[in-house]
Amino acid sequence: MANENVQMMYWHAQVGGLGELTPALFRYYEELMDDFKGNAQKLYGCEGIYIPAGTTPGIGVPNQIVPVILNWTGAAGWLARHYVEHYRFSGDPDFLRGQLIPFLREAVRFYEDFLVTGEDGLYRIYPSVSPENTPLNFMPPEGVALAHPMPTTINATMDVAILKELLGNLLAVSRQSGTATRAEHEKWKGMLDKLPAYLVNEDGAVREWIHPDFDDRYAHRHLSHLYPVFPGQEVSGESDPELFEAFKTAVRNRELGAQSGWSLAHMASIYARLGDGESAVECLDILARSSLLPNLFTLHNDWRGMGVSLNMASAPVQLDANMGWVNAVQEMLLQVAPGFVKLLPALPERWTRGKISGWRFHTGEVAMEWDRERGRFLAVLLAERETELVVKVPEWVGGVQVTGGEFGSSELGRSYLALRLEPGMSARIVF
Repeated sequence: MANENVQMMYWHAQVGGLGELTPALFRYYEELMDDFKGNAQKLYGCEGIYIPAGTTPGIGVPNQIVPVILNWTGAAGWLARHYVEHYRFSGDPDFLRGQLIPFLREAVRFYEDFLVTGEDGLYRIYPSVSPENTPLNFMPPEGVALAHPMPTTINATMDVAILKELLGNLLAVSRQSGTATRAEHEKWKGMLDKLPAYLVNEDGAVREWIHPDFDDRYAHRHLSHLYPVFPGQEVSGESDPELFEAFKTAVRNRELGAQSGWSLAHMASIYARLGDGESAVECLDILARSSLLPNLFTLHNDWRGMGVSLNMASAPVQLDANMGWVNAVQEMLLQVAPGFVKLLPALPERWTRGKISGWRFHTGEVAMEWDRERGRFLAVLLAERETELVVKVPEWVGGVQVTGGEFGSSELGRSYLALRLEPGMSARIVF
């Protein structure tokens, strides 16, 4: 399913040095483009592409005819993030022009026809689904069992976040490559300006729907509205501290008992982005206790019926949580964003020592060793292309020594270093 599971399988690939495996994902979807264009026209009367959440090899038309799936339009935009990241890590100009920009264009072309402008001059996205949740005030009475009572809404936060990211990325790569006209840039910028702002509810949490008619429902496994923090990178503690806190509240309000195996892996990655290593490793602990078989296959839910996580009659094997686990550990040890690298950003207290090598940031490779008991830390960043970035060292590290490249302080604070490297150069950061 491309409303979570496919993406989770690939989250870890680029940072983990497995970027050469991601073109298989792109080929899979590109071979179905004719179906996706037909879907957009037949279902919504739009140009561009509509990718259903569920597809199979050779078949890109919808095969799950239920509102919670059929009315969600965010798959193409979410998959576009993987195209963009592949280019950021590879720097491949042929991929940029031959695959990345064409895919982004088709995804945006759909929204050009699909979006509706409200009386306030801002876009209203509908039908809109926050996979796979229903607003609390539209849930059926207690005791009435309905799997997805009313998922179709207006302006799900995730839909807005995906579209904001998609438009921003298309603007950036088309400007860089000179593959769009000035009129196109103005059109896409105008679309960005018409997207509504995120809202915060009375609990201080980011709302799951940017519309007053829909109340937040915390008892759900999907974490869709956290997209701007993870897997997206729009909101961070550096870019918008106040909104960042509202996202923290949103994930903390999610009920652990409503989570599944894969959602615990997702939640762990979110907590890592939030810098909360203890909560991240707690999610992995719960996942191991409730949804892991002796052969290390992960399951959708608590297979022993212990009440630790979501309870269901059966517990199907769902291996995306295995890959989500890998990503969560990665996020706890290394976080990579354009122009930014965070070293050990969410290290749990009990991970006192460790070592990684062969991991990657956008323009190079990183290795690290640490031993908190002995107060030792070493990171080596090797640039494969011209590199300018801000490096954040762990809070527990005091004054560091940097050798190699050009480095200086950052206005962001004591733990941040500005670093510049030419191709083939390396920098050693030692404490």
